[in-house]
Amino acid sequence: MPKPLIAIVGRPNVGKSTLFNRLAKQRIAVVEDFAGTTRDRLYADCDIWGRTCSLIDTGGFDTHETEGYTPAIVEQAQLAIDEADIIIFVTDGREEPTTLDYDVAELLRRTRKPVILALNKVDNPQMPVSNMYALRLGEPIIMSAATGIGVAELTEHIEELLPREIEEYPKDDTIKVAIVGRPNVGKSALTNDLLGFQRSIVSPVAGTTRDAIDTPMTWKGQKVLLIDTAGMRRKSRVKADKTAVEYHMVLRSLRAIERADVVILVLDSGGVAEQDTKIAGYAHEAGKAILTVVNKWDLIEEKATETPRSSTRSEAAPVVEAVEEPEEEPKSRGQGRDKDKPKEARRSLAQKDYSGMIERYLPFISYAPIHFTSAESSWGVEAMFDDALDISKNLHLRISTGVLNDTIRRAMSEHSLPSVKGKQIKIRYATQAETSPPCIIIFCSAPDLLHFSYVRFLENSIRRKFPFRGVPLKIELRRGSGEMSKEERLKAKRDATLQETLERESETRAAKAKRLEEFGVDAEDDFDDDATVVEYMNEETDAQD
Repeated sequence: MPKPLIAIVGRPNVGKSTLFNRLAKQRIAVVEDFAGTTRDRLYADCDIWGRTCSLIDTGGFDTHETEGYTPAIVEQAQLAIDEADIIIFVTDGREEPTTLDYDVAELLRRTRKPVILALNKVDNPQMPVSNMYALRLGEPIIMSAATGIGVAELTEHIEELLPREIEEYPKDDTIKVAIVGRPNVGKSALTNDLLGFQRSIVSPVAGTTRDAIDTPMTWKGQKVLLIDTAGMRRKSRVKADKTAVEYHMVLRSLRAIERADVVILVLDSGGVAEQDTKIAGYAHEAGKAILTVVNKWDLIEEKATETPRSSTRSEAAPVVEAVEEPEEEPKSRGQGRDKDKPKEARRSLAQKDYSGMIERYLPFISYAPIHFTSAESSWGVEAMFDDALDISKNLHLRISTGVLNDTIRRAMSEHSLPSVKGKQIKIRYATQAETSPPCIIIFCSAPDLLHFSYVRFLENSIRRKFPFRGVPLKIELRRGSGEMSKEERLKAKRDATLQETLERESETRAAKAKRLEEFGVDAEDDFDDDATVVEYMNEETDAQD
């Protein structure tokens, strides 16, 4: 059975995001003291007395405001109510019910779904609580999400309303794809186009998205978790604004990169900026598969305004099933030189110029495929996402040691190893130690003397032979065990001695703890020194005698 969905709704600034973070046991939603901080729906798994549930945070419900982001926020909250199994209606327990509270209560009664009324911000149990029975939603739960008061009672009430059936969930093979980039480059527009409905609020104003928004979907039979992130501005701009919201927006985006399998780096068609190189560097250092997307290409070439397909996806389903279509060759592909590289469509002169610019400004992710898209007209979006899921498989590729060493020997026969200061460097063997990202360890006689250009040559040779397209390849140089220098042997001896000392101390502590237990003393009790312990034991022995 699917995980039960629990939606948290209410008017603005009543503590919904604080409760969301409290139940999820992690800081996912941005929390501030002013209304309107949360705009899109946020999803997170939470544990309700041993049951795994999906939690939904929503923006403030304000049906009276018709300007700005408010109508879109209300629409997002309405979608959360429609798909939820249980609804938590959060109000401010210090105030009397407002007109908005009555409006939301009336809406929730019409849904005929289980509704829990939570009176939040009651930080002191002795505080007078407002009369919320007029909302006609049953017995309210008095609580404080900030301090944790009453949260246990809330989870108990939720557990009573959950379905009784408990089934084992199948192994999760979901591919996590994060869409990152500078503000206002079209990340949310790409997300909405892939889903087929408006999941994220889209606006010409930079900084519209504030949270990392997770949306599960199914793309041609493959389960995908699509993560739309907030735009990351330069650190100097964030410090200049001095707002906690901006800081947490960037922090959520960086965390989205860390938990993703594939990172789609969205660039503006106007050119590559310095901040783009930093964002690409975050993804590269995190060892994620990377695909570069140049969005808004319809502003450069007229052909990008053509709509290649019509969206037939559901507009309200939380899990979106993409329509199976005949496979077509993507309009554009990456610039890697891999053997398994798919055939590319002919690129225009403008696309070639932009690709050259990316290679100059982002040389450290030269392995990343490059796509040109227009989220406005859906041009190139489907081919781009097919390629993003395709390169995710390369993260888990493992090469046998024999085939890897044969590849390196062939590369060495083409370009022999250089000699440094009359000393010939020798490569003994290589092996792949890790996957996701792939890490290859090369054992050689003098790793400190091997020039980085030759290491890059070996990396390119490996990439030509094996399908590592779109993923970073880490190469680590190590000295063979029989070729350690005098200093390295002394360091290894010191490390071994230190390890033996630590093990002896651990055995001594274990023996002391066992001795204390015989006298009924907790091993974690604080004693000033060993003499105090011995004195305490002697007193216990005398008392027993």
